[in-house]
Amino acid sequence: MSKKNILWSLFFLPIVAVAITYSAVRVANAQTQFLVGGYKDIYFNHDEGAGVEKIGTSANGGLASKYLYETPTVSALSHLYWAVGLYKTSDIEAVDEFMRINECDIYREFSGDEMEWTSIRDAAKDFIKENKEDFPTRFSFVLNLKLSDYDKKRKAFKV
Repeated sequence: MSKKNILWSLFFLPIVAVAITYSAVRVANAQTQFLVGGYKDIYFNHDEGAGVEKIGTSANGGLASKYLYETPTVSALSHLYWAVGLYKTSDIEAVDEFMRINECDIYREFSGDEMEWTSIRDAAKDFIKENKEDFPTRFSFVLNLKLSDYDKKRKAFKV
């Protein structure tokens, strides 16, 4: 291997790798910011409103500190989108999708009848407006981890 190739692989290649990684991270961050579109998480560390029901009561009669977390089903997640304001009731496609997910039988029976469907859609909009504060915003996710042998040097299991 020539000195030129050794110099390239030892000096320039790591710099190029760091530059590419930095560029990829910036692009991913820009895409995330675009998708979020200025959304402010009003539910972060928030103890009021939708999805903050607590289980049981404490010894002094107050609510226990354990929150009730919903199972993440398609229906529950579709409610979440409305609770955090991702969709607006003026978006009729979003309202129709909400109905397709949560009221499938009604959707199948009436979505083809424009006259009937308009009144059902209006009722769905009213339902969403009146109830979105009660839609779930906290969900439980269980991830199974496979631990390998215990590393005595690090005093930890390898994940």
